[in-house]
Amino acid sequence: MIGIEEREYNGIKILRLHYTADPAKQTPEWKTEAHRALSEREWRREYEIDWTIASGLPVYADVFIRELHIAKQPLLAHPNLPMYRGWDFGLTPACVWGQLDPMGRLNILAEMVTWDGRGEMKQMGIERFAPGVIVRSNERWPNVEWKDRADPAGWTASQTDEKTCVQIMQDLGIYPSPGPVTFTDRKRYLTNLLERMVGGRAAIMISPDCHMVIEGLAGAYRYEKIGETGRYKQTVEKNAWSHPINGLEYMVGSIYANTTRQDDEEERGIDDERSANRSGIYY
Repeated sequence: MIGIEEREYNGIKILRLHYTADPAKQTPEWKTEAHRALSEREWRREYEIDWTIASGLPVYADVFIRELHIAKQPLLAHPNLPMYRGWDFGLTPACVWGQLDPMGRLNILAEMVTWDGRGEMKQMGIERFAPGVIVRSNERWPNVEWKDRADPAGWTASQTDEKTCVQIMQDLGIYPSPGPVTFTDRKRYLTNLLERMVGGRAAIMISPDCHMVIEGLAGAYRYEKIGETGRYKQTVEKNAWSHPINGLEYMVGSIYANTTRQDDEEERGIDDERSANRSGIYY
């Protein structure tokens, strides 16, 4: 039903009641009038029920549009096409499953997290987490070609154990490649994807049951605050949502890095030519 989402958490059924459940509030005219006296952040918090935006400075909230990027129904995998898994490590690892459709659009099909940020923090090493990912992968998508992308830190041995996260994964038959190292690159690739349209729909679509990815993009994935100064660092706060979003970023960066780089070079070439023309130089 329009405007109503159902979710179950620890045996408790949760309903998200959006204003669009009221037919009288489904028109663009009503939204324009109701939005008139509110800032974008106030609107998203009060009307769009983005509780994650209530505090902090979100990374992707300005380009993530719930109505555009969340599928109406759970997304299904395309047969005979490879699938991606984006991994983040640490004490609360996460994994995100995705697949490129025949038009090159990325569908985010599922997520798995150690901790959902709502109860007591649950911790788990990759040696316990990865087997669960394998089980779920084989149950839902058997006989699929897997392309794994992971946190580059996974190639570094810890001070207490000479074995790296990647070596542990390789022992289980998972052979990942590293995603982009810098946050600047990861943000650029995912932002570009969120802003693109392909074939009349968003270039990235997220299954509605990927709650942590959705909440992270809506605002829970945010910049780290500098005390009570009201200012923020250029680094992201480490929380329950940062891990699945990092996994998504590693996946997106590895898939679209070459495309984005080519687009940037072409755009720079256009800008250079315009600058040259303005200075009286023609090619």
